Amino acid sequence: MTLKFEEAYKTKCYDAFRYCPFINNVMQALNEGNSANLRSYMDASIDDLQNEINQPIGSGEESIHNARVKQLRSMYACWYELFELLEADSYQNYELLPGTSN
Repeated sequence: MTLKFEEAYKTKCYDAFRYCPFINNVMQALNEGNSANLRSYMDASIDDLQNEINQPIGSGEESIHNARVKQLRSMYACWYELFELLEADSYQNYELLPGTSN
């Protein structure tokens, strides 16, 4: 599905995903409006970061762990917003045919 993403959402996604290995793919999908690819790259990025968070941390690594958790929360915020955008777009694109009733 193709969707036009606002610049504010693109910036929010960049801030959330900028340290993940798929950032270029995320941004390309945003610029192309390719919501299916965007979701796939978001999912992969979230999974990757969750695996890092699940690793045992050593003494003095609490700040690194906390930064990763904060980034994961930002990623999820973008992920949930993507679904809100998709839902809003689907309601706008589906209309009743003439001569039909609710």
